[in-house]
Amino acid sequence: MKSEITAVVFFLKRLVKLKNKVEVEKMDLFAERLTVALQEKFEGHWVPEKPSKGQAYRCIRVNAFHKYDPELLRACRESGVHYGTKTHNYSSLSHIPPPSPSPTGSAR
Repeated sequence: MKSEITAVVFFLKRLVKLKNKVEVEKMDLFAERLTVALQEKFEGHWVPEKPSKGQAYRCIRVNAFHKYDPELLRACRESGVHYGTKTHNYSSLSHIPPPSPSPTGSAR
């Protein structure tokens, strides 16, 4: 679960950074707080044996109809990064899948 969350946090950090002029320290804190928020949210909702189970729950959605994602909002609030419809005027849908089994049967 950690590597999948890390990948999504890295992607979202770069996306937010493109849309805002934010100090490096705040962006690092944003990434840290978003990681914690997602780990807490997904605790108990991670079933590697059934990758599609809980897929909608592991969705981060920001678009014209869903302007505020609770975990993104929390990370922004805790890091001092501004979260608003004008600064997050992109459309994004990210799924965080559980690790898929490798050919040897062990998870990534």
